Amino acid sequence: EQQAFIKDFQDAVVEILREFRREFPYKQIVRWSIEYGDDQQHCLEVLVKPPTHQTMDKH
Repeated sequence: EQQAFIKDFQDAVVEILREFRREFPYKQIVRWSIEYGDDQQHCLEVLVKPPTHQTMDKH
């Protein structure tokens, strides 16, 4: 159950970052480290790489 939630959460964060990238094209990699749990012993890393230099493709 928790794994499913984390997967959904991660997908949602990646989707938000993709939207952000569409609005604000950038050259850097975005990395979010989210620590959670009783003692922040769990860490969720979300990595979104910059767009390639090809023509911008609209989905």
